[in-house]
Amino acid sequence: MNKEQLNLETIAKSTYLIGEFDAYSGVYTMKNSSNVLMFHVFPLCDEPIAIKSQRDSFKQVYIEENKYSGFVRDQKNNGLPVGFNDRAHPDDQKEELEDFYNDNYIIFQPVYNYEHNTNEYHKNLRIIDVIDRKDLINDEADDYYPEFKVVPRVNLDRKTFEKKLKNHEYFEMENYPGEIYDGGSHNVDYVLCDSILYFCDGWEYNNNNTTNWRNGENSIIKYKLIDRRESLIVQTRYINDFVFIETSYLNQFENSFEALVFEEENIIQEVEIEEAEFEETIDNTEANMLLYFKNKLLNDSLFYDFEDIVNLHTCIKSSQLTILAGMSGTGKTQLALKYAKMIDASESNNTLLFLPVSPSYSEPDDILGYLNPQNGLYKPSETGLVDFLIGAEKNPNKMHLVIFDEMNLAQIEYWFSPFISILEKDEDSRYLTLYNQKSHCINDSSYKWRIKINGNVIFIGTINLDETTKDISDRLLDRSFVISLKKRSFIDYKNQIKELDTEMDNGKICDNFDLFNTWKSKSEPVLAFTDHELNFLDELHTIIAKYDEQKGVSFRVLKNMGNYINNIPKQDNVSMIKRSEAFDVVLKQTVMRKLSGAEIKMAPLVGKVSGIGETPHESLILDLMDKYSDISEFSMCRELIRRKAEDVLAYGYAR
Repeated sequence: MNKEQLNLETIAKSTYLIGEFDAYSGVYTMKNSSNVLMFHVFPLCDEPIAIKSQRDSFKQVYIEENKYSGFVRDQKNNGLPVGFNDRAHPDDQKEELEDFYNDNYIIFQPVYNYEHNTNEYHKNLRIIDVIDRKDLINDEADDYYPEFKVVPRVNLDRKTFEKKLKNHEYFEMENYPGEIYDGGSHNVDYVLCDSILYFCDGWEYNNNNTTNWRNGENSIIKYKLIDRRESLIVQTRYINDFVFIETSYLNQFENSFEALVFEEENIIQEVEIEEAEFEETIDNTEANMLLYFKNKLLNDSLFYDFEDIVNLHTCIKSSQLTILAGMSGTGKTQLALKYAKMIDASESNNTLLFLPVSPSYSEPDDILGYLNPQNGLYKPSETGLVDFLIGAEKNPNKMHLVIFDEMNLAQIEYWFSPFISILEKDEDSRYLTLYNQKSHCINDSSYKWRIKINGNVIFIGTINLDETTKDISDRLLDRSFVISLKKRSFIDYKNQIKELDTEMDNGKICDNFDLFNTWKSKSEPVLAFTDHELNFLDELHTIIAKYDEQKGVSFRVLKNMGNYINNIPKQDNVSMIKRSEAFDVVLKQTVMRKLSGAEIKMAPLVGKVSGIGETPHESLILDLMDKYSDISEFSMCRELIRRKAEDVLAYGYAR
């Protein structure tokens, strides 16, 4: 079987393992290269079935000794001791590293490197986190050798999750694709949601979207995890989608699990309560603030389409992360700062944090800080983000805004990773973990192990798209809205200035979270769409997924789009963005943003042009939009597709 057929590199991206440092071999220099340091880690958990089934493709030594090899040079900061000197003499480095890795659990991600000479794979690793074993171990015996089960975590609140279980509906486990973890052998048995462990021997995944799972016809039993020393549960702030639970702990309580019973009357009652909340009383308070906001921007020499202003506000209501894109000089940062004033956020009262992103940011520690394992002190980052979020948790009635300026100067998915999964959770389950709960922290009275991220916290990022910046991944696009700000004509700007209303009411702002929260829709996102619109989105997904199975219209994207449509502000009970235009805008800001790749994939989707400014032809997406022209003219999406077709013509690639 060749390298392409194996696709082990793809499998490794969704695999996390826990292991133990090989103290016998220690840290050693690679043969024929005295400056390259290596070490071994023995896995303490099963590998996914997709890896185990291909064991014959690995170099035999990794199979015989059941180990992974790591290169010290490949490890990031969280895989090295604090203050590690990579220029020190190798002998000094060996001693420091061995002290660091001994008596610790190592959370790592596999790296499968292919060797052409032998036609075999090597089992290498990248350390995600190092967990102090002394805080967790429940047996002091020298021969104690734990085994762990990798348990996926569902990022839903328990009530929503159990409703899905009751109705046999699919729920998402993003980093737990069925073709990797199941493979027909039912590797998946335990699933964690909140603090409840759910057991089922018949979890099923969706063949069309393998990160979507549901319970089969089998019964489900559950157990509430007890937070105590005897329960060896390892979790890390760098991974939100998995925990590692010792198998002996699971076996100990196997017989004390309770059957999951769905109380039909209670569920019906909850649905009725939610439907009652849908009946919103709409006044013009929100609309008045937006009109005042437009005037205020003009007064400060900032000129935007009113639709852009309403779009920004709607995105912020619909998602905790909104990204402003556009050419340099369009006022992205100033727009974010002016919006801060509209929600009464300012640096003087510690409700606004302006955080310029450095190109050197490579991990969450850079913006959050870290727990020093040597002295037990939590040291927050100089960005001030942790103290700001603690303040927001303590003052839930005030709106708080974080502005990440030049957000993509560094790779966002690296330094922003803890927030990516957090922000899609329901508010009751939104916690940012600073360090392991069981770690010893001297200043935990000031910096507790986790922070609640309430709905009163908003994140706005600004980005440029040029050769100095990093691309935005689909994972981030699925969890945010990206607004492209357009430059308006200077003549329009002049005419608007002439019509400026100088008698502005300074009181038309949102000065508390309770008011802001009344503007947010409580409606179910999918109910925002007609059946006709859902048919369009299903067909669009089928077309895109045919050429790139990693893209399309996921359930998460559908939820974001529905939230956006439900949250469009109204004036005198009339939406401030027309329905057809809103569908076009939100489709552009979600699905269309993800269309990128080489000509062989993009050309059938975006079409072909022979010159700049031409309308693409032979475009499957444009043909579909023509078919569903009664939904929208799709003018914004069509323009974006045209530019992507031009990119394919010019560069052979659409970004």
